[in-house]
Formats: sequence, C-alpha cells, structure tokens
Amino acid sequence: CCHIEPDPSGSDGGDRRHLNKQGVVKIATLINALVDMDYFTEEEEQELFEHAVMLVLDKIEEILPNPIMRLVLETDFEDGVDDKMAETMRARLIDYVKKHVSLPYLDSTDEARVMAAVCAVIVESMKKGRQFDQVVEPVNSGELIIDVFVKGSVGILDSSNKKEFVEAICDDLHVPFVPERMVGWVVGMMVDAL
Repeated sequence: CCHIEPDPSGSDGGDRRHLNKQGVVKIATLINALVDMDYFTEEEEQELFEHAVMLVLDKIEEILPNPIMRLVLETDFEDGVDDKMAETMRARLIDYVKKHVSLPYLDSTDEARVMAAVCAVIVESMKKGRQFDQVVEPVNSGELIIDVFVKGSVGILDSSNKKEFVEAICDDLHVPFVPERMVGWVVGMMVDAL
C-alpha cells in the first residue's frame, strides 16, 4: 500500500524520504470524514484537505531526518518510539508546523485540527507496534480522532464559548432523576478534564 519514496526531484541526491500520494490521500480522507466545510462538495473538500496535508507533511518531512521518517511506515514490534517520546515529539511537531504553515482557506479551528491530525498520524505511526496503514484506518483511529477532534476542540475554547459548549451538550443529555444543575456541573468537569 503506502510507502516512503525517495525525493523524485533528486534535489537532495534522492536520499530524502517522503510519504507517497496514497498516504496523503489516506490522511486527507480521515480528516474529510470528520471536518465539514461550507460551500464545497465532498470532492472539493477532499482536494482541499489533500493540499493541506501535503503542506503540513512538507514541513514535517523537512525537519525530520530519514531514520525518523523510516519509522513512520516501517515500525514493527522491535523498533519505534515509546509513548513518552511520541507525546513529546507530537507536541513539538505541532508547534513547529503552526509556526511555519498557513492554511488560509480553513478557519483557525479547522487549520489547527488539520495540523494536529497530520502530526498525530505521523507520530502515532512511529510508535512500537504501530504502522501507518493501521493508524489511518477509520476502524483503528478512534483514540486519534478523540484526541485531535474532541480534545483539540475543547482546548481552543475560551471561557465564554466553553459555557455554550457545555450547555449544548446538556441540552441533548437527559439523565433521569439527576438535577439539571448537577448534569451541567458533571459535563463541565469532564470538559475541563479533556
């Protein structure tokens, strides 16, 4: 399926490794399934997300050396990074990408989600026992989706829209025999915990 290819331009002597087009499409498809954009068809959204993924990947591939990029698609139970290293690398990659990439056709929330999703997929694929093809399969990406699209959304809430977010959840949540104030308090605590 997907693999890392040498740079076809030869500008780096063919030694740099890059995720192939099929890998870009898989990441963009995962994002497209979770982010809906006004004014565009699904096909147009897919094209926009593929473009965004390529821009983010270009920056990631620019900063990560070949041995690290090799881990993205070639990890097994023997090699790969541990969870602690992965979390550190992911946070640092997201910071780097945010400083060096602009996606003006996305709003700031979707831009942050796309950047975080691409970084998360790349780093998750470097972990011991994980492989790129597994990480981008929707059936296997539940934790990644929650991390990027739920926790990430909560992380961008300020105090005024956090209250609206909690109220929106509570409006759809009916727990028998529990006072509404208690439900609101519990939901608020859960949002804070994310």
